[in-house]
Amino acid sequence: MNRLKKQRTNVLEIEMKEPVRYASNDPVESWLYDVLVLDAEQPSLTRLEIKPIETLYSALNRDELFEKDELLRDLIGLYITTHYRNKPDDLAILGNSPNHEVRTLFSQEGKVIAAAHVCTEGDLSDSQLKLLEKKDLKGQLIPSMILRYYPHLKALGKLKGLRIVRIAVHAQLHNRGFGSHLLSKIEEEFKRFDWLGSSFGANHRLLSFWFKNGYYPILIGARRNPVSGEFSTVVLKPISIASQKLCVELSKEFRLRFLESLYDSYFDMDSELAWMLLSKTYGEVDVKPEFKGSQRLRLESFLKDLVIYEGASDAIRALVKAHFIASEQKRVKIEKDYERLLILKSLQGRSWEAVHRILGLTLGVKTINDLRSLYKSLIQKMCEAYLK
Repeated sequence: MNRLKKQRTNVLEIEMKEPVRYASNDPVESWLYDVLVLDAEQPSLTRLEIKPIETLYSALNRDELFEKDELLRDLIGLYITTHYRNKPDDLAILGNSPNHEVRTLFSQEGKVIAAAHVCTEGDLSDSQLKLLEKKDLKGQLIPSMILRYYPHLKALGKLKGLRIVRIAVHAQLHNRGFGSHLLSKIEEEFKRFDWLGSSFGANHRLLSFWFKNGYYPILIGARRNPVSGEFSTVVLKPISIASQKLCVELSKEFRLRFLESLYDSYFDMDSELAWMLLSKTYGEVDVKPEFKGSQRLRLESFLKDLVIYEGASDAIRALVKAHFIASEQKRVKIEKDYERLLILKSLQGRSWEAVHRILGLTLGVKTINDLRSLYKSLIQKMCEAYLK
């Protein structure tokens, strides 16, 4: 609010002051705001011409953080301003959980301009893994989710990892490389760990940020978050040889499950978001299409105009699935919007009319017949590449 007041001359501020459940100026309310830092604001910056390389990377000492009220308020204010999922419990976690820490970038004037809440995970014994099979363990989000979705790859829980719980950059310094610089400093500090990871609601902006910094999608939640409407996504950056081997399998398993679920759980997911998730692959995986019964023969009939798309859609879907299960390096080169067409039609099962509404202008096709012809040419190209 302070930033808005400074930036705009005409700000209409409306504040609800009359309490519903307690008296006005209740001392307990004032105490709660003070103790839980509920009214924190991000620090005001006197100098904006800052470069990431000019900042000071620091590991905040827990005692120092809770002894210096201004520092704590600046940190919480930064999180509140740039992150929608902050809760008062987060403050208690930082204060009481030894495996939770804070890493920051300070300006030369001593202002917090970027911060990351990090948590050590993994490094579990066999007995702890057994316990994890029965119930989630606090502070083990990524190992818990891996065990739940990919039980045969639970060995990741034995490897030591660092989860970036949240990362925030001052609102006046967005899109200038500070988040990536903070991540690189964290990666340098924890280079002896096996893996780094994070979990967040998937959207174009966040996926672009994490993918740009070398993280790979390995898991996506089954339901949308009721608040944000986004699917929770786990990304991983393997460091050790052991985690790299596991990440190849995790990346492939992610694509297998995601591809099979696009017809159902993710039917209405934005095709560009689905494309992003399928395009960031780890390791080399070569997959050939697997056809059953008459599928290959009907695919050939489709290419000869003897069968329409609907008569060979199952065979075409098998071909498209193989294309996306293969790692990026092993796929025949197809432009992004053409791959979105494959996703919308064969993987999500959208109608030709719906696909034309979504991609018609982008692809430059005027009619549904033009769209069908374009689709057939893509299938022809894929058959030439994969069915030699």
